[in-house]
Amino acid sequence: MLRRWLIRVPCLLALAFVVGVWVASYFGALVVASYPGGRICWAGFAQGLVQIDEQWNRPAPTDFVRFNFYHHQTAEDLYFDPTTLGFYLGQESGMTDTFALGFPLWLPALLLAGLNWFVWRKTRAKRVGGAFPVEVSAAPSK
Repeated sequence: MLRRWLIRVPCLLALAFVVGVWVASYFGALVVASYPGGRICWAGFAQGLVQIDEQWNRPAPTDFVRFNFYHHQTAEDLYFDPTTLGFYLGQESGMTDTFALGFPLWLPALLLAGLNWFVWRKTRAKRVGGAFPVEVSAAPSK
């Protein structure tokens, strides 16, 4: 029983986190930036979309990770690249030393919901016996 919940709880928390970020993205823009070794890696969440960028050869601040929330900011304010149904893959507009990936936040929510369904089905208690007990009738004696 405990093992089942040790598997289920991280899956449920991940789904709750993604849905929470998805809802918060409609109130403003959330930007998470990291600066490892001369690169700038950031993820921006706005209006139900996420865009993940990596930029090389840029002067980076000394902070390791920075979280910012900008109230009433939109995807256009963060210069998200034009998308097809919310999906984007390629270089950022006008910058040759970048890589960008964009997708709608319903995609990870849908994948995590499927994972939760799979985990829940595989970790449920197995039924013992399978059906109602049936008495076997005795063979008629001659």
